[in-house]
Amino acid sequence: IEAVRHEHQLPFEFLQCDEKTIKTVVRSNPGVVLLREGVVLGKWHANDVPTINEVKGKLKDEG
Repeated sequence: IEAVRHEHQLPFEFLQCDEKTIKTVVRSNPGVVLLREGVVLGKWHANDVPTINEVKGKLKDEG
C-alpha cells in the first residue's frame, strides 16, 4: 500500500481493518470512505469516486 501511495504521490493515508467492519461501513466493493477525526464525511463506490476538488470542498464544508 505504501509503495502505491508513494508512486502516485497520494496525500492521504490508507487504513485497514477486518472484513466485517469494512463491509458494514463501505457497503460496496471496492469503495472509498472519507473520514475526518472518526466522522464519516462521505462514502462512494469505486465507480463514483469524486474528484479531488469535490473532496476538498467536502472537507472545507465540514471543517
